[in-house]
Amino acid sequence: MAAGTIALTNNSTAVTGTGTAFTSELAVNGFIVANVGGTAYTLGIKSIESDTALTLTQAYDGPTGDGNAFDYVPAARLNMITSALMAQVSYAIRGLNQDKGNWQKIFSGTGDVTVNLPDGSDFTGPAWNSITTALGSKAASGANSDITALSGLTTALSVAQGGTGSKTAAAARTALGVAYGSASGTVAQGNDSRLNTVDGKSGGTISSALTVSSDINATGRIYTSDAAGFLALNNGLDGSGPNRVSTGIRMQASDSAYDAYLQYYLVSGSYHCIRFIQNAQATLTIRAGGACYATSFNPTSDGRLKLNKGKIDDALSKVETLTGYTFDLFGERKAGLIAQDIQKVLPEVVTETFVDHTLDDGTEVKNGLAVDYGALTGLLVEAIKELSQKVTAQDTVIQELQAQLKTLDGLNN
Repeated sequence: MAAGTIALTNNSTAVTGTGTAFTSELAVNGFIVANVGGTAYTLGIKSIESDTALTLTQAYDGPTGDGNAFDYVPAARLNMITSALMAQVSYAIRGLNQDKGNWQKIFSGTGDVTVNLPDGSDFTGPAWNSITTALGSKAASGANSDITALSGLTTALSVAQGGTGSKTAAAARTALGVAYGSASGTVAQGNDSRLNTVDGKSGGTISSALTVSSDINATGRIYTSDAAGFLALNNGLDGSGPNRVSTGIRMQASDSAYDAYLQYYLVSGSYHCIRFIQNAQATLTIRAGGACYATSFNPTSDGRLKLNKGKIDDALSKVETLTGYTFDLFGERKAGLIAQDIQKVLPEVVTETFVDHTLDDGTEVKNGLAVDYGALTGLLVEAIKELSQKVTAQDTVIQELQAQLKTLDGLNN
């Protein structure tokens, strides 16, 4: 801050100082910066008449007042600030122009186009026009010429294409090389005696209720008379005895549209697991070692059930103490955090499993720790909010500096 205060008069180039030393502290072509009424004014110095009087290069356009503190900014320093700002703006504009050019190639180009990435590398791939053209022609090719609508399917699909080779049942059987009869390789009719019993059949699906009176026998079969659903056990013997179950105990609900069942499974003789299968997909798997896999986990999160709520403080500093690792766990390569590290900053998400483990080298790990990674979301959300507040504050400072620089740049021009 320069010595003394100054008096400024609206629409005047004259500046009067009180307790100032203009001749020793200021220089012609430099700038004085004064805050008047909450607004910063940057004023160029045309001449210095005495320690208490100077003339501005341009008339002051702010409110008249005295007792204003001020700073002095040499012309060279202001030029350096303006040059650095212009370099940053030019870099940003070049990046925007590059992105604009890349998108223009993607949307208006044909065939393959090459886009320039920010790191200086290139990427070559199809433009949008070539993608839509390629997709549009797929349904208009092949033996039927055009099957974009069912009316285009005028030729029967061949056996090689997955069809029957004909449009009639008789001709289809001929094309498939089968006929009605009771011998092997023939087609059974509805009144075929071979359909009267399931004895000797190797597999299949019974679509209605099955009622039997026998109990579990030596082959591991379970029967039920419940017409709403069924319970079945397939022992899947592979020569190792009835302890090996390949497809497991299946409990089927009455609504067959939702094919869901619980299954005990042995994977290649390496580990055992219990899994829940729905529509041929394993949605939940629990391995004998304790690992659990699922398509999604939805823990209870209703605020009405959560009592004694308290905000997580200093979340950002807590996150900064954590370290992400890749590691081997139970024979598999994984990534994550260390429970002990989390326990130091947020012990609420770390629990004791009351399960002991023995490592390959014989080391015993007593009562291993487990982490509720879903609950870590609260810590991360608060950390992001704290970081956002810092960024917002920095943006405010940057905007103020940019406004000042814009004013100074206008004066230079």
